Amino acid sequence: MVSLKKKNINGNTYYYIEHSFRKNGKVEKKRKITVVSAMTKKIRMVLTS
Repeated sequence: MVSLKKKNINGNTYYYIEHSFRKNGKVEKKRKITVVSAMTKKIRMVLTS
């Protein structure tokens, strides 16, 4: 499953894509930091509504 997450680090806001998957019966997650843009904010609003 893929989700878009928001994280604040030292006063800076970062958005990242989190992808979870099963490996050997366990759920593992991978994260990729994305560039904050108007499109990212729109995607986040769509995913949370």
